[in-house]
Amino acid sequence: IAFIRQTPQGAMLPSHVDFSARPVFEPLPRLSARHFKHQSSFILPLLIVLASGESTWEQLGRIQEVRAPGRGGSRSDRKNGPRGDYKETIWWKLIHRAEVRDPSTRCGKLFRKRFRVPFPIFQQLMERMRAEKWFPEDPKRVESKNWIPLELKVLGALRVLGRGAYFDDIAELTHSCPSTHCRFLHAFCAKMVTLYDEYIVPPTTREQIDRVTNVYKWLGLPGCIGSIDCVHIPWENCPAMWRSLYQGKEGKPTIAYELVADHRRRILATTPGHHGSWNDKTIGPQFRGKI
Repeated sequence: IAFIRQTPQGAMLPSHVDFSARPVFEPLPRLSARHFKHQSSFILPLLIVLASGESTWEQLGRIQEVRAPGRGGSRSDRKNGPRGDYKETIWWKLIHRAEVRDPSTRCGKLFRKRFRVPFPIFQQLMERMRAEKWFPEDPKRVESKNWIPLELKVLGALRVLGRGAYFDDIAELTHSCPSTHCRFLHAFCAKMVTLYDEYIVPPTTREQIDRVTNVYKWLGLPGCIGSIDCVHIPWENCPAMWRSLYQGKEGKPTIAYELVADHRRRILATTPGHHGSWNDKTIGPQFRGKI
C-alpha cells in the first residue's frame, strides 16, 4: 500500500484507477480484522481491483475473501472438516506393537530414536499422568470423533523437545491440529518442571557415591564423581537488544546450562540458564557447592 501511495498516478499502474476519491491510507470501510489474518486474503483482492480497473474501494470490500490453502478456516469449517482416525496413525500402531516394550529389539530402539526415551519410561510417565490426573480427560469427549488420546499428545511433545519438530508435522502424524499440540506442550513442560527435584539429584548416600565413582575408577579416573560441561540451547526469538549478550561461539543466541552427569549419562545437577556468551570458565565458579 505504501508503494501505491507513493507512486505517481499512471506510473506502473492503470491510469483509470482514481486515488483521489479515497486515499489508500484511510481505513477501508468494508474490511474487518479477519481479512488481515493472512496476507493473501488482502493482497490478492487488491491486485484483482487494480488489474480489473475498479475505481472505488467499496467494491474491494465486497470481493469474497480468498484464503491460502492449508491455512485453516472458520471455526465451523474446522469443526466439520474431515479428520483421519487416530487409530490408523503410525505412532498409534507403533506403541501397540508387542516388540516395542523391549528396548533391545529393533522396534524398541526405533521408539527411543524417535522420541528420545525408552518405551518403559514412556509407560511409567503415562501411568503417573493418569494416576495423578495431570490432564483430566472428559468421558464425553473420549467418544467424540475429534478426540485425540493423551498418548499421541505426549509423543508429540517428546518429538518437539527431542528433535525440534514443527507442530504442523506433529499434527500430520497424529491426525490433529497444530494448535492442540502447541497448547499441550506448554502444559506438559509446566508439569515436568515440578519433577526436577525428584529426578535431578546428586548422590547423597555412600552407596550411591560408590556406584558412580566405581565406574570412573575402572576407567582410570579414581575419585571422579561426574563429568561437567556446558550445553547451549538455541534461542530463536531472542530480542535484538540482548542478541550480543546471548550470542557466543555458536554464532547465534543461546542459553547456556552447566550440567554434571555420570558415566551412564544421568544428569546429577544443573545450573539455571546463563547468557550464551558465557562458557565453563565463567559459569563454573558459580557451580561450586551444587554437588
